[in-house]
Amino acid sequence: AMRSDAWPRNRLKIEVPYILYLLPLKVFGIFLAAIEIWWFILRPIAQEIGTWWKRRSEFGMNKTLIRTVILLAGLAAFFLAPFQTAVYGEAVVAAERRTIVSAPAAGQIMSLDVDVGEQVINGTRLALLSSPQLANEAERLRSEIENLDRMIGMSGRSDTLTQRVSVLISERASRAEQLQSVVSEMDQLDIRAPFNATVVERADGLRAEDWIGRGEPLFVLADLSQISIDGFIPEGNIVHVSPSAISASCIFRATFCLQSMCV
Repeated sequence: AMRSDAWPRNRLKIEVPYILYLLPLKVFGIFLAAIEIWWFILRPIAQEIGTWWKRRSEFGMNKTLIRTVILLAGLAAFFLAPFQTAVYGEAVVAAERRTIVSAPAAGQIMSLDVDVGEQVINGTRLALLSSPQLANEAERLRSEIENLDRMIGMSGRSDTLTQRVSVLISERASRAEQLQSVVSEMDQLDIRAPFNATVVERADGLRAEDWIGRGEPLFVLADLSQISIDGFIPEGNIVHVSPSAISASCIFRATFCLQSMCV
């Protein structure tokens, strides 16, 4: 009986002679192919070129030769030289820098100073709001600070106030900090452009004397001097486009969309 480990050794003995048998045939086939290419293709071409070179003095420039050279050069240029052409595709244009201007606080619109399409520079007023809630809060804090100042000033005349003077001073500092925060919010009601831009959108139906809530959008600003274009080219035309060919001269049927408005 044959042992179980004898089959791999027998298989190896069969495969090795088979490979040694095929290798010379492959090498011989490659050798014959090289001889055929040389004898039937390269050798005749080399002989023709050699003959032409030896007899080059016999050839003179004539109209027929000139026409032949021009024709061959034209055919070579037609088939080999790349032709520039236009590739059309859909594209989406977006501003690199854009922002949505929203109401910093609930209030009433006192004025709207810009409209869609207007160009603004940094600091240009866009709108002015009025917030009775913030005004009342500021007035209340100012009144409390005045009362605290009077109480602190009278602390030397009253033992009770003298004992509480440190508390009064702490309360005054807290009220002053709150007032500063409210005044800062009121200053933001004078809404101005944060950078040079174009007004590309204004909230629908927005009018002076309307009441709006905190965070409601008013305008959309975009810096149109720096834009990006995402183009969509059919797959069959990709081979005709190279990165170096994409420039400002490319023609796109573009849609410029910012927020919900397209221009």
